[in-house]
Amino acid sequence: MPEARVRVGGAWQRANKIFARVGGAWTEVRTAFVRVGGAWQPFHFNDVVSISDESITDVGGFSANASLIFRATGGLEAQRANAGNYALPNWLTPPGGGSRYQIRATVQAGSVNGTTGSWLSLGSDQSWFVASIAGGGQSCSLLIEIRRASDGVVVDSATYNLGASSSP
Repeated sequence: MPEARVRVGGAWQRANKIFARVGGAWTEVRTAFVRVGGAWQPFHFNDVVSISDESITDVGGFSANASLIFRATGGLEAQRANAGNYALPNWLTPPGGGSRYQIRATVQAGSVNGTTGSWLSLGSDQSWFVASIAGGGQSCSLLIEIRRASDGVVVDSATYNLGASSSP
């Protein structure tokens, strides 16, 4: 990811934040534009990690399946075997750079398929799912935490509820 540097006392140092004066008040700059090959391209000064509570439920005849997938590219998806798949808001903006982050899923209630209780790299896709076959049901409440791999600081967390139920 590009980084901004400023010259302080004759030495170049990394700038942690950039501010601009807008309407008399100082405002943090999150996106700026730079000219690349004759075209203006967005430049995101800092990654923005953002997740929010969500429920993903699938109901089916013989079987049902509800999945939560965090993509290494920054995308976030809900997959449901019967009710269809859909995209959730990206967990990382700008896209890419998932390897700079780690994710941990902690079961708060129920049970889930997928790795829980350990920090996993978001340099590859990570997923969790619940499934039901022939009249059963499975549900889970997951606390998802995302932290920077560089220093271990948790930057966001949310609760995801997964549910699947089927008929006999």
